[in-house]
Amino acid sequence: MILSYSKSTILIFVLLSTGIYAQVADQILVEPGMNLAWPSKGRWSFNTAIENRTEVEENKEALHVQLAHFTSYEVGFYGKVALGIMYRELFDKDRPEELRITEQYSYGKRYNQLRLVHRARVEQRIRENDITHRLRYQFSADLPLEGLELDAREFYIAGSLESLLSLNRSNSPEIDQRFSVTLGNRILSNLKVQLTTQYRFENYAQETFTRLFFSLGTFYKL
Repeated sequence: MILSYSKSTILIFVLLSTGIYAQVADQILVEPGMNLAWPSKGRWSFNTAIENRTEVEENKEALHVQLAHFTSYEVGFYGKVALGIMYRELFDKDRPEELRITEQYSYGKRYNQLRLVHRARVEQRIRENDITHRLRYQFSADLPLEGLELDAREFYIAGSLESLLSLNRSNSPEIDQRFSVTLGNRILSNLKVQLTTQYRFENYAQETFTRLFFSLGTFYKL
């Protein structure tokens, strides 16, 4: 059975949720980015992304720009393993640049129009001589708003929950929780644009700090 959704209702829900979160966030940030999927043969896939992060204040302070690349390989019918590397240039002379290495496994399966994805990551964040190890698990769901398949000029929605544990020998373990809601549109067969709002509880087991992200992403398949 094909479910039917109202685009205007979904949009209003996203805007209202964002407005509620904005009232209780300690920091609000915007993060535009572009993701390129490279042509590949067989089970291999390649993705490169560039993003910029800016804090929403009177001066709109730019925080950093980052470049990331992931190489993935399909295992079985629904799984993928991936290796990623990211470099982050911070616009703060008192903070070192960051190199991040990511090992990832994801498992995604479609149930009619609904797709469910489990993703596990192990990361090493390297800042000069300091290394933070992070363990991450994300559960996400997405579906088109019209029919079983996402066609050109159609909208889709997505949501995710992610838990994160950071381990560093110089600091106490830190636990984060992230909630995301996405509204997107497949403009062309190889081009998608999406707006994501993400609310983060950082270090909530000790001194909680909350952050709200607005991410505008462009996804293009070469």
